[in-house]
Amino acid sequence: MAHNRPCAAPAKTPRTIVEKLHAESEKALAVPAVQERLATFGVEPMPMTVDEFGKFYRDDVAAIVKLARDVNIAATN
Repeated sequence: MAHNRPCAAPAKTPRTIVEKLHAESEKALAVPAVQERLATFGVEPMPMTVDEFGKFYRDDVAAIVKLARDVNIAATN
């Protein structure tokens, strides 16, 4: 399973902080022990830039919303 390892942050988080989170996660994923541990779960990292992940996330949410509408799933409280 490919994994894009998102780090969630509030929408108004300064870009410098987002870039720092991204850089540190990239460093962690370069550690062989981390790669081996992820592999035990069948996870293969999907490296992306911050902007690529933003597009990936928006596209994924749009696809899920479309699927829900197509099968008449409505949000409930």
